[in-house]
Amino acid sequence: MSKQKKPIWQYPWSYRESFLLVAGIGVATLAADLINSTKIGFPVFPLNIILLAIVILMIFSVHQLKKKFKLLKFFSSIPAAIGAISLFMLMTIIMALTPEEVLMKIGLPSIRNSFTYYFSFFYLLLTLGATTLKRFRFKTLNDWGFLLNHLGLWLFLAASGFGAGDTKTGFMTLTPNTPEWRAQLESGQIEDLDFAVKLVNFKIDYHEPKFMLFDTKTEKIYKDKGKSVIIDLEHGRKYRWNNNEIAKVKINNSQLFTSERYLVNQVVSFIKVKTPKGEIVSGPVTSGNDIMPPLFLKINDKLSIGTPKPEPSKFASKVRIYTKSGRIGDKTIEVNKPCTINGWRVYQNNWRYDYMNMQYISILQVVRDPWMPYVYMACVLLTAGSLIMIFTNKLFRNR
Repeated sequence: MSKQKKPIWQYPWSYRESFLLVAGIGVATLAADLINSTKIGFPVFPLNIILLAIVILMIFSVHQLKKKFKLLKFFSSIPAAIGAISLFMLMTIIMALTPEEVLMKIGLPSIRNSFTYYFSFFYLLLTLGATTLKRFRFKTLNDWGFLLNHLGLWLFLAASGFGAGDTKTGFMTLTPNTPEWRAQLESGQIEDLDFAVKLVNFKIDYHEPKFMLFDTKTEKIYKDKGKSVIIDLEHGRKYRWNNNEIAKVKINNSQLFTSERYLVNQVVSFIKVKTPKGEIVSGPVTSGNDIMPPLFLKINDKLSIGTPKPEPSKFASKVRIYTKSGRIGDKTIEVNKPCTINGWRVYQNNWRYDYMNMQYISILQVVRDPWMPYVYMACVLLTAGSLIMIFTNKLFRNR
């Protein structure tokens, strides 16, 4: 005799009801997005704290009332967790693969600012929190691993989601000897900071310049058999091409002046070419800059040697930092080596050269994320829980 199939929506709910529930949530919130395509901004303090408190209250309510209302047990079950994860992962994949312009054409906001994303996020926090609270016991080492792992994941999602609205990112433009107390945020607003930064010195290093052959008349890159001719002159070695011997030689300051113009803020190289006829052609070569054209060394009427704009290998700002109570001290901020000032992470972002005043201008990026310590804490809990679960599983398999 075949087993009778359980009617749909009859308790206890299983994977079928779980996926139908998240599909209903998706359809309902998608309809809300189509009706109102206005972007939903990230909640900021104190609204994000209130919403987080509501989510936590709902989790504890589900845990306390599930014995009285059996249906609430579903939200701490594996089918509910799988359904919630599937919906949230689907939204994440769509967000990663679908450009915002495509969504706007069909009347939808960006995924991160949609009702569908927020409901999937809240539902995932609810089910994950209820599942974690359900296993809140410390009888075995495996219990510790499960709790730390799931609590870390919940804290990571909550801190990164609810903290997004409190994150501020701005830019400071520094000129020498002028303290800057403000930053322009990505929204265009001006943020008054509780510290000032003054540029003391800006240093930039370049990679060794690459040399190439150019058409003398058009100044376009010369192609030999469809490929650009790249001349390797590093470490002072000579390069031979079509019986031309090319070398880079040292120069002194007096040779920086050519054609009655000073090659300011440019990487200058002095090139020497010995032609097949034994003639010597030499002179400076530079890529030019924003106000001056590049300078080529003419080999003959057809070919010249030039160099593209050099790529910076390293640039850093030495800055002096002040607070409202006085000077802190000097720091050097490099790319990928930020510093922290009064809760703000300060990064070296960009630079430009002021040809009018003959000085470098440094552009710093400042980021304030008060929720970041909780994200780090979540990563520690998640890692510790994962390691414990791996260790206990190996221990059980070896018995």
